Amino acid sequence: MLMGSEIPRRSTFAPIQITRTDTLSRYFGTKNFKQLVDRSDLMLNKVNNESSEIIRIFNSAFDELLDEEYAKRDFYPEPLRQDIDAINSWVYDLFNNGVYKTGFASKQDICMSVCFSRLTLDEENVRGVFQAMDRMEKILSSQKYLAGEKLSEADIRSYTTAARFDVAYHGAFKCNIRLLRSYPHLNRWLKSIYWSEEYPEFKETTHFDAVCPLLI
Repeated sequence: MLMGSEIPRRSTFAPIQITRTDTLSRYFGTKNFKQLVDRSDLMLNKVNNESSEIIRIFNSAFDELLDEEYAKRDFYPEPLRQDIDAINSWVYDLFNNGVYKTGFASKQDICMSVCFSRLTLDEENVRGVFQAMDRMEKILSSQKYLAGEKLSEADIRSYTTAARFDVAYHGAFKCNIRLLRSYPHLNRWLKSIYWSEEYPEFKETTHFDAVCPLLI
């Protein structure tokens, strides 16, 4: 059984929270699922719930519905696909997902680590987070964006975590070795995207007032 409810809209596209009452009835934590749905009728028909695939779908699947200036945007160009895929792989594991693996390490994980005298999982994960940030800093020291001189899918996927980092993940998720702003090239990259005149959608859809209290 699926129950769907819309979060108050901030833009044309509203996120949707879906709760599976059959499999999660005994789970009392946060239930938050990102999904692409078809609203062509009164039903919410799920199309996809994998964020990496959804962003790839949005890159070109709806071009015929867009004005030319937006349809011509390509954030996954053929010449850069191999580089983008390679960057996405370690950025997701160490950075995007790493902050959550650090912040949500269980008490059982910590107990097992103490018993066997090894690093706790959150310590291992937080080191991975900063290894990724060190790597991004090195890449950005010699080029404007992660995959070269043009904004790509790799930047978009990294931005979502980077924008939240200092205001949420650094403190609440225990990723507190360093602030992102202490990385000069990574910080420059983040600010250039947020304040971009070519892509104002980043600033328009980055809501720090929502990130701070809700720790999304």
